[in-house]
Amino acid sequence: RWPSLIDSFGVMQSSSVEKAPLAHREKFTVVGDLMADVQAIADRKNIFDALGYDADANLIGLLPGSKPAKLSMGVPLLVAIAQILHRSDPTTQYVIGLAPNLVPSDLMHYANEATNPMVSVLKSPTMTLVEPESGLPYLQVENGPNIRLWQRFPALDLFSQCQLCFTTVGANTAQLGALAIPMIVLLHTQNLGALQLIDGLPGVIARLPGIGTLVRKIVNPLIVKALQKLGKRFAWPNIWAKREVVPELFGAIMPEDVSAIAHDYLTHPEKHTNMQQTQRNLRGPAGAAAKMADLILETVDYPK
Repeated sequence: RWPSLIDSFGVMQSSSVEKAPLAHREKFTVVGDLMADVQAIADRKNIFDALGYDADANLIGLLPGSKPAKLSMGVPLLVAIAQILHRSDPTTQYVIGLAPNLVPSDLMHYANEATNPMVSVLKSPTMTLVEPESGLPYLQVENGPNIRLWQRFPALDLFSQCQLCFTTVGANTAQLGALAIPMIVLLHTQNLGALQLIDGLPGVIARLPGIGTLVRKIVNPLIVKALQKLGKRFAWPNIWAKREVVPELFGAIMPEDVSAIAHDYLTHPEKHTNMQQTQRNLRGPAGAAAKMADLILETVDYPK
C-alpha cells in the first residue's frame, strides 16, 4: 500500500516504472542514476595533481577489496597485472583505491610471501612501500610502475577518470557501472577464503566447519565448473543486462590471462567504447541530480 502514501518517485530507468502497479505508474519519473553525475563534476586536473601524474596520461584503477580473503588474492594479483601491462605501455599510470578500513602499510602484509602464500602462487613481483614527506604514498613495483595509494573515500571522482578498472565482485561493480567505467571483474577461487565470500550455495558450502582442504582440492573445482555451466553472473552490470557486458573472470585466475584480456581492450578502442556505452545505456539518462531537484520542487507544497 506504500505507493498511495507518496506523491512522486524518482527512478533510474523506465523498467522500474513498468514493474509498478498500473494505478500508480503516473507517480514515477525517470531521472537517471544519481551516481553518474559524479563524472560531470569531477575535476580531472585536481585529481591528477594529487596523484602527481600528468592529466593526459591513461589511468588504470585497482580495487583489491577490503576483507582479508579478497586482499590476500587481490593485492598480489593486481600488482602482477600492473607489472605485465607496464612492459607493453610504460606511460600508463596506476592507482589503488584503499578501503576506509585500510592504511597503506596494510597492503605490505598481503604483498609479502612470508605472510601471504598467494604471492608465490601468483608469481607476484617484489614491491616496496614509499611514503614521501609530500604527495601520496605509493608502491614501487620491481621492474614495474609506481602505484599510487588513494585514501580519500569514497573515491568515485577518482575512478570516474580511469580508462579501465580491475575490481573484485560487490558494490564496486555497481558504482563503476553507474560511472560507465570499463572494468574487468575478478572472482578468484584459488583459496577457501574467496569462496566463502560468494553468495548462495557455493558460499554456504565453503563456510561449513572443517571443509577447508576438501573445498580447495575437490569441491572448489566442482563449484567453478557448475557455476560456469549455469552462466552465473556476479558483476552488477552483467546482472542488470542479463548477459556479459564486462569481462567476469571466475576460478583459478592468473595475472598473465587477465593482462591479455586487458591489453585487448586497451589496444582496441572500439571494444573499450562499446563496453562503456553499454554501461551508460544500462544506468539511465544523465543529469539525474537536476531532474531529481526539479521533481522535489514540484512535489513540495511550500507554505504561502
